[in-house]
Amino acid sequence: MKRTLALNPDNKPATLSDIKKYRDIHEESEILTEWGYIDADFLSLNRLGNASANFTALPNLDMGRVKWTFADNTTVFFYENELVDLYNYVSQESVIRSALLHEKYNYFKNLTTYPTLSQIKSIEFWLS
Repeated sequence: MKRTLALNPDNKPATLSDIKKYRDIHEESEILTEWGYIDADFLSLNRLGNASANFTALPNLDMGRVKWTFADNTTVFFYENELVDLYNYVSQESVIRSALLHEKYNYFKNLTTYPTLSQIKSIEFWLS
């Protein structure tokens, strides 16, 4: 029986297209809050912002609180000021992360050898 050596494809250098793809994925990935991970894609942030700006018009208020669902499908009840604080926090974290990812992407694209696929798949690698 002839043996062959198969290398893990994640250990090869990424292409610039791979780097751009994972930058975009990480830009919309979940953000950790004190209540857990919250979705941070454009639609989710827009939904959270609209809910916090129009809190009293929400049809599902329960004793002055709204039930909000997090990325892992757990729910938390928020009063208006808490929802506004959550939105402000997530928005700020999203902006900071986007700026860091953009800066790191520009750094990566000027390298002669790109990081590996396994490295760029990790958001921690981008933010370190």
